[in-house]
Amino acid sequence: MIREERSVLLSLLTLIGFSFLIFLEFGTFIYPFPLNEVAFLIVSSQFMWWHFSDHRLHLITVVLSAIFGLLASTFFWSFFLDHDTWELLYHGIWLDVFKLSNLIGTLIWMSFSLRTLIKEDIKRSWTILFPCLLIFGSIPYDPVLETIALSGMAIVSIIWKPQAPLHLLWVLLAGLQLLKMAMMWFI
Repeated sequence: MIREERSVLLSLLTLIGFSFLIFLEFGTFIYPFPLNEVAFLIVSSQFMWWHFSDHRLHLITVVLSAIFGLLASTFFWSFFLDHDTWELLYHGIWLDVFKLSNLIGTLIWMSFSLRTLIKEDIKRSWTILFPCLLIFGSIPYDPVLETIALSGMAIVSIIWKPQAPLHLLWVLLAGLQLLKMAMMWFI
């Protein structure tokens, strides 16, 4: 197992292990989905540290998208703001702007993957079109469409491996999103 696979697997297993400990202590399975953005930012920053010389623009886009994803999280802001300021932020436009920036960054990231697939083999490039359209369709923020799109990108990344080993970031993002949606659906 290469270090990138270990990093992705370790971040997913850490959050699942934390959920299991909560299950043992309280008797209910609670996945810590507010930590998804933090975990993705840490792992993408680690990938940036390892592969910056080879994939500068690609990794800058991924890390910026991860930062905007973290800034769109109300959980993140609850640590730094008092209740009244947090309420103003929650009912204001800034969280939506950060989420929109995150989705646009994800679309740009997808376009880098699409460009890589087109360079390698034009016949493969159609497989990424469906997830791109779903992400574009989720811009009013539909978490179900976003989950399907990220899962599609993870599947395409596992099969074609665009810009390997950076394709593992798609797997991580899809895994985190799937665990988040599973937590929301089953509880």
